[in-house]
Amino acid sequence: MVTPGRAVLTLWTGGPPFWPLPHALAITAPGLMAFARLLLRVTTVVSFSVLLTLTTPWPDLLKAMRAVGLPRGFVFVLAVAYRYVFTLVRLVQDMTVARTSRLVGRVSTREDRRFLGGTVAAVFGKSQATSEQVYLAMISRGYSGEARTLSTWRLRRLDFVWSAAVTVALVAVSGSSHRGRALRPSDRPAGML
Repeated sequence: MVTPGRAVLTLWTGGPPFWPLPHALAITAPGLMAFARLLLRVTTVVSFSVLLTLTTPWPDLLKAMRAVGLPRGFVFVLAVAYRYVFTLVRLVQDMTVARTSRLVGRVSTREDRRFLGGTVAAVFGKSQATSEQVYLAMISRGYSGEARTLSTWRLRRLDFVWSAAVTVALVAVSGSSHRGRALRPSDRPAGML
């Protein structure tokens, strides 16, 4: 049993345990709560990530990542990937349209696989060539590894109010998650009565 507790739904009960099958397989109440908590956390992170990328211009987001301390190489890879993933998707779309416009009748699965393999190879070769050209073009224009934008950032009163509100919310959330837990004698540090 991964998460011990009261069984809410029993999926399987059998005889003696045989590896890898346990004696019984059930969904427990603490397991459901852990799953719900994990699902809510993942949903929250994904929602805030999407909200951030939709409401913040991409160059400003890259500049903020560097200001927070993300490595220069990571920010550079994100910048280039964001820009050229659309170019490569467009290349695949053009290749697919070109192929379907030349086809008459049905195509065998073998030919589909051959086309898919050729497309993957062509996209890989094109991405390699494009990456070399882009890198040389960036170096020739004075790229030093930093994401630069034309806008300058200044802290305003609203920024300080927002930071204070987020700090208060984080303290409240972390305080409420620890509230109600009493220390058992085994949890107390040595010397504490």
